[in-house]
Amino acid sequence: MVLNDTQQKAIDVCNTIKDAFGNRIGTPKVFDVVDDKDHRQFKIGFVAYNFFSVVFQCESDIIGCYIESGRQDTISIVSGRHCLSDTDLNSFFADVMQQLELRIPDKFLKANGWIV
Repeated sequence: MVLNDTQQKAIDVCNTIKDAFGNRIGTPKVFDVVDDKDHRQFKIGFVAYNFFSVVFQCESDIIGCYIESGRQDTISIVSGRHCLSDTDLNSFFADVMQQLELRIPDKFLKANGWIV
């Protein structure tokens, strides 16, 4: 199967997410892929720390990450605007991990071996 550029970028980001989070996430799933000449977007959903449903979103090179907290309610994880083309994704996801861990009780993180 031949992948278009947007699908390939989504797979590359999935691999970066898996590398950054390791055993702290379930399998990332790519969805809402649009690959038009004037508009490209994709989303990647994953469960982090068996605690949060997280979505990474890329739309026209602008990226963000948020927690799904209800049917249409979301909580932004990283503030500011970031572009996929000029953002260090390892640093971006390190910030995401830090923000998620701030929202989870230490007792839960310790019980699962994610912090000492």
